[in-house]
Amino acid sequence: MVTGSHRRSLELLVVVLAAAALFIITALPAGALTVTFVRHGESEANASHTIDNSIPGAHLTPLGQAQSAAVADALIAGGVPYDAIYASNMVRTTETAAPFAAATGLTPTVVPGFREINAGWFEGWSDSGPGGIGYVLAPALWTLGLRSVPVPGGADGNAFDERVDRALQLVEESGAQNPVVFSHAATIMFWTMMNVDNPDLLLMLTHRLQNTDVVVVDGSTEEGWTLTSWAGRDVGPASLGAKLFVNVRDLVVTPQAAVYRVAQAFRTGDIGTIAEAVRDGIGAVLRAPVTFATAVVRDVTEAITAAVRPRSAPATDDALPAARIAAAAPDMAADVAAEPSVDADESAAREDLIRALRSPEQESPSVRTARTTRTAQKPVLRAVDAAEDDAEDITGGPHGVGTQPGGQAEPTDDRASAATAGADPGGDTGADTGGDTGADTGGSDEKAAA
Repeated sequence: MVTGSHRRSLELLVVVLAAAALFIITALPAGALTVTFVRHGESEANASHTIDNSIPGAHLTPLGQAQSAAVADALIAGGVPYDAIYASNMVRTTETAAPFAAATGLTPTVVPGFREINAGWFEGWSDSGPGGIGYVLAPALWTLGLRSVPVPGGADGNAFDERVDRALQLVEESGAQNPVVFSHAATIMFWTMMNVDNPDLLLMLTHRLQNTDVVVVDGSTEEGWTLTSWAGRDVGPASLGAKLFVNVRDLVVTPQAAVYRVAQAFRTGDIGTIAEAVRDGIGAVLRAPVTFATAVVRDVTEAITAAVRPRSAPATDDALPAARIAAAAPDMAADVAAEPSVDADESAAREDLIRALRSPEQESPSVRTARTTRTAQKPVLRAVDAAEDDAEDITGGPHGVGTQPGGQAEPTDDRASAATAGADPGGDTGADTGGDTGADTGGSDEKAAA
């Protein structure tokens, strides 16, 4: 039976654990999600090459409807567990989303923040020539950090970025992890390059988004975004140059964003809101240089560390032979120990050759004994060298043992001295360094000479 004190202790423990869990949940940052942006299919305005960003805008052409069905099939075939569909409040995006919604059973949610960038003065102009250039000039400057530049007759980059960010916050708050957002070319291209940490601005020129092209980003509005795929092309991590570019751009954007928020606060007419915006803006501007310097040092340090970090390289060509010799050394030693120092047949053949070359007067039992003893004590290589030296002696070479004027052979003591000299340290070194190979080669050459 649980007493009253024990019950109160359990209740207190439950309250503490619940409070701790609530604190942990609220302290954790928003979970990252993968957002798949899809540009709408061909609209009637696209077919006529007209800039039409009014709401609700033009409908899809038959080609655009076919493109919508095709992109729906492609998304499903990719095997990603999409869990939500969002579309702007323009007709061409909701019509593009319809086939995918029908195939997945998901209901599209219309979010006005995903609409196209307002064309301002260029509404109704041709999308080629001056109209097309004038329309995208300001958004292109936004990607470089000049967000206060407005589209003539339209909004600036601060307002555009805030609009899309709020739309994505709604997506995050819904709990979706793999949402599909049907939007527009300029909105997708410029917001992505303004916000991801690995921007590649050249992609907007080399791979401008076509109808139903797909762009994928990972992250959150709190932690930032990373571009992973652009029109079917995988995008890798940021290079050092891209990181430094983002650092500089963030430094330039901070005061512009602060001024924009203060201006928005003044529109409310609320003193508290204005004071808060001014305070936050000043704090952000003061922190920006410190944040910039810290980010630059971090990125440069990481790049240098990655460049000089030792890598486990495979054995070089110079190391491989040494390793093989070391591994084979025990076997080689065993082979050498197993072989006799002198092959009896080869030794006899050498003696016969030497005797055939000598004159009868030069034959001496003592010399033969010395030769036999010397040959028996040295490896094969040294025996071959001795035979060659004796051949030079017979021909009267400068280092040989010549004959005396009377035709008599010199005393055998000198020849014995030569045999002793052949056993000096130099001779041993030659035998050690050349052992097996020298013996085989010498034997072959001698037989050929015979």
